[in-house]
Amino acid sequence: MKKHLLVSFFLFLFISPSYCCTGDSIPYIKARGILSSTLVRSGKAYNLYDLVINGVDPTSGDTLQIRVHFFENKKTGKLPLLIIVPPINGVSMRERKVSDHFISEGYHTVVIEPVKNISDNTVAIKDFQKRLLCFISAVRSTVDVFEVKEQVDPENMFVWAASMGAIYSSYAVCADKRINAAVLVVGGAPLSGIVTDSKQKYVVRYRKERMKVESLASTEAFRQKMKESMSIDVLQLAKNRAASDLYFILALKDKSVPTAYQLMLADTFGPGSTIKKYKSGHAKTLFRSHLFHLNDYSDFLNSKLRH
Repeated sequence: MKKHLLVSFFLFLFISPSYCCTGDSIPYIKARGILSSTLVRSGKAYNLYDLVINGVDPTSGDTLQIRVHFFENKKTGKLPLLIIVPPINGVSMRERKVSDHFISEGYHTVVIEPVKNISDNTVAIKDFQKRLLCFISAVRSTVDVFEVKEQVDPENMFVWAASMGAIYSSYAVCADKRINAAVLVVGGAPLSGIVTDSKQKYVVRYRKERMKVESLASTEAFRQKMKESMSIDVLQLAKNRAASDLYFILALKDKSVPTAYQLMLADTFGPGSTIKKYKSGHAKTLFRSHLFHLNDYSDFLNSKLRH
């Protein structure tokens, strides 16, 4: 009896309403600070730090090391923060271009490295959601750490996310009201459908391997098992976030995050969101969105600044 009471106490302590936003059904444990911080270089407009955040795997309680690159704007005073979440294959020069633009707009920026390989072929379908929760936790733990930094304005924190980054960031944006607004580039929902229908090579490799290992005879059997494993659905969480807080960038010829799922995610929030459509595929849309029209996207986020 005492043992059960003790377990219940710790569950209450670590996953209690004080750690979660209203209406939030995503497990969330507050980050435990910064493990390490290294000044990489000092430029004219910013200082670049590589940080390791001491996060927590919300499904196991294990330490989750979250590696981020913090571009500290050299302007004085508390400045807004843009959290940049890259695609499945990690950080590239595209994210650097976005960072440079927003630094010129007067923001600090922080780029999150993927915490795990979400399409690791050894991860059973039943455990796929646990891997997803680690990615969502990485975004929220980054908010935890930076909202208390003296140079960051905690009332003005935003997300720019792309591809798989946009998929899992959409969960964080719906769950965490500390994020003012977001630009979501070629994200989509539901994730079970995307993993079933995507032509992206990492996802295809995962799907084929799991079908073989788990003795699934058809793609539809895989789809059904993915659905059964996903108890958290961003399409249900969408009610927690105003459509006007979101800017969707859609690729109308996308096979990696099939266009139908991109439209489904945007439509779920109803009228009021801002949408830009590119008549191109996945890679080309990522390239164009991260290098061109950045003024349009910063104008949107600037309009969401709380003064």
